[in-house]
Amino acid sequence: MPQPLARPGVLKETPAEIDNAGGMLSSGDAGQQTQAMITDLRNRYPKVENAEIVNYIITAYCPVIARTVALSEAEKKAKMDQFVRQLMQKIY
Repeated sequence: MPQPLARPGVLKETPAEIDNAGGMLSSGDAGQQTQAMITDLRNRYPKVENAEIVNYIITAYCPVIARTVALSEAEKKAKMDQFVRQLMQKIY
């Protein structure tokens, strides 16, 4: 569920950096990691739009959930939905 951008994106993260971000999100309290990631991205990219941060973080976290074999497809969807809701509360 990508968010539309009002102008061209400013985030210039590599696939390796996105994978690293996903690893951070899976390494403990995703809520705290998400807030730290939002702050870091805003500091490094002062003109970044909230929608671009949302897209980036979801792109990083989605493969983490997809690889979680202990969860059913319904549980994966529920976990992503919950994550997105929490992310939206933090960013807006």
